[in-house]
Amino acid sequence: MNTKTFICAVTTLFSIVCIDSVRAEELHRMERKYGLYTGILSDPVGAVPISLAANLTSFLRANIGFAYTPDVWGSKGDFFSTGGGIKFLPMNSNLTPVLGGNFFWMHQKSDKASNPWKTDWFDRPEQNQYIFYINAGGEYQFENGFNVGVGLNSFLMKWMPFPYLNLGWFF
Repeated sequence: MNTKTFICAVTTLFSIVCIDSVRAEELHRMERKYGLYTGILSDPVGAVPISLAANLTSFLRANIGFAYTPDVWGSKGDFFSTGGGIKFLPMNSNLTPVLGGNFFWMHQKSDKASNPWKTDWFDRPEQNQYIFYINAGGEYQFENGFNVGVGLNSFLMKWMPFPYLNLGWFF
C-alpha cells in the first residue's frame, strides 16, 4: 500500500466517522469495557496473537498480550513475543479511528541468519529484544460486543508498514 492510498483511506475513514458521530448513540465500548481479541499481524505483532484489552475511558484503551509466529517464511526459527500498548480512540462513536503506541519483547531462536523481513535487527541466530511500533486504523464495536479493527502497523526503527486485522469480543 503506497502513501497516497493510505492517506486516502484514512481521510475516508475520518469522514465516515464524523458523519456517524452526529447520530446520538451509546458507546458500546463503555458498556463492554473488557475484551479479548486476536487477528492477523495484530497486537503484539506476530502471526498468532492473543490480547486482553480494557477500555480505560471512552477514548483510551490498554492492551497486553502474547504472540507466536511459526517458521513459515524459511527463517529456521520461531518468534515468540509478549507486549502491550495504548490505543487512542478519538471519536465519540462506535466507529472510530485508532492510533496506538505499542511495544513487544521478542525472542527468536534460529539456526540460520535469515529472516522474513530482511532487516539487520532480525539477523542474529538467537536474540531477545524490545521493539516499539505504532499503528493507525479504524475499528467498530457492535452492540453485542463483537469488535472489528483494521489498519497499518509500522516499526519505529524502520518505516515498514504492514496491515493488521483484529477480531475480538468485549464483555
